[in-house]
Amino acid sequence: MTPTEQNADKRILVVEDDDSVRAMISTALSDEGFEVLTAQDGYHALRIFAAGRPDLIVLDFGLPLLDGPSFAVQWRERVPQEQHVPIIGISGLPNGADLARHTKVDEFLAKPLDLDVLVGAVRRLA
Repeated sequence: MTPTEQNADKRILVVEDDDSVRAMISTALSDEGFEVLTAQDGYHALRIFAAGRPDLIVLDFGLPLLDGPSFAVQWRERVPQEQHVPIIGISGLPNGADLARHTKVDEFLAKPLDLDVLVGAVRRLA
């Protein structure tokens, strides 16, 4: 079984408000065989939760309306600990690493993103 075939049953939620960054991440993960769902803000991402739990979330911290850290807190409240969904936080904010520690995401990557590093993190955690 190829890595792409192994990833085919994994659903990744990409929450990013920048259309070009969201498309870039989605394409990279789709090319690896992942099923990719997208949301442009935290409220939209929480609505996606009602349609089915993803296997992993790639979460921008600098979102409008409901920011990434607030989304992560609400997400953790809705998903029982035994059904843990890994979150990879991404941010270009100067305090991004501090926010990542505070919100207890599983991994943090600073922007600008290295897509190979992101794809590797998704493979490892999904």
